[in-house]
Amino acid sequence: MRHRFDRSFYIPKAKGAIKITPKGIEAEIYIYDVNGVPYAAMFGGKRAKPDSHYRYRTVQQREEAVRNYIAALISSSARKQQMRDERNNFQHSLKVGDLLHYSWGYDQTQCEFFQVVKVNASSVVIREIASKTEENSEGRDCDRRLPVRDKFVGEEMLKRVQIGNRVPMKFGSASPTDEKTSHYCSWYC
Repeated sequence: MRHRFDRSFYIPKAKGAIKITPKGIEAEIYIYDVNGVPYAAMFGGKRAKPDSHYRYRTVQQREEAVRNYIAALISSSARKQQMRDERNNFQHSLKVGDLLHYSWGYDQTQCEFFQVVKVNASSVVIREIASKTEENSEGRDCDRRLPVRDKFVGEEMLKRVQIGNRVPMKFGSASPTDEKTSHYCSWYC
């Protein structure tokens, strides 16, 4: 088993190192000089290793790097909060009877279709449905598939709906489709 060092191992031990803890963000910045050369080590969040640990030509360059680092952390924090808010406030628009398409595979493209059979506030109950080949779409080991509404071939599954009305599946996500849109399917290995 590998030994993992905690943050104290990476904190500069130089004499006169100054710890800066910016307000409003979770970060620690250590500025120090070695033989008159300015250095800075910057740690974000709870990470043990520094995000940045560099030597600078001038004190002004170090100060600018510290300001840019703090600004980037504030921007990142705001972006993450915005994404959390979007996710928490998202209301899906799927209805009973809506169709979903899910494709997956490596060296092949498998198509599966699902139909929404029950709707909850943040989730849906779906069932797999059959598909048919679109006329004149057959190729060598491939074709284009269309969903067949109400022709159920699978059991009910409860799934939480994600932003964009996407439904998470084992190897990706299912997205809304309709009976007129065909989807590429290949079983070549």
